[in-house]
Amino acid sequence: KRQQKELEFLGLFFQVFATMKNSSLADMPRVDSLCRDLKIRILQKEAEKNSGSEGLYDRGLAKRLLTDLTVHAYEEGNVYIEKDDLKRAGIFFEIAAEAGCNDPIMLYNTACAFSLLKNKKKALECLKKSLEKGFNRFELLKKDPNLDFLREEKEFKKILQELK
Repeated sequence: KRQQKELEFLGLFFQVFATMKNSSLADMPRVDSLCRDLKIRILQKEAEKNSGSEGLYDRGLAKRLLTDLTVHAYEEGNVYIEKDDLKRAGIFFEIAAEAGCNDPIMLYNTACAFSLLKNKKKALECLKKSLEKGFNRFELLKKDPNLDFLREEKEFKKILQELK
């Protein structure tokens, strides 16, 4: 039963990702709709339950599926960055962030992607979260051209000042 549920979710992930890859940008569903289709909130609630609770998805499976979704969305985002399809890359990175990305390097790279997309709010959110999770490459942060869009932002300058 558990394996069947895992396969259903993985199939759902790949089905939604295939739809995203094959849709024109004009026809691309909104991120909140994609997250609902991917059942991210359901998985997050299940992952937070006590280990003894009964439910359709057990806690360990939900955590693993969220991790798989995060990694796949992040990797797809990188593919679209390389193809210079920043809009589609941003959608994949948003999905990774919504699924609970907690890796400091992934979060830093996601901040860079949002900066390239000129999304200050998301870029700064991911940058702060990357630092909270342990990102400590101050020299890279100071010079990374992917963050140029943020350089004049008061909040970005504050982050740099706090890291000195």
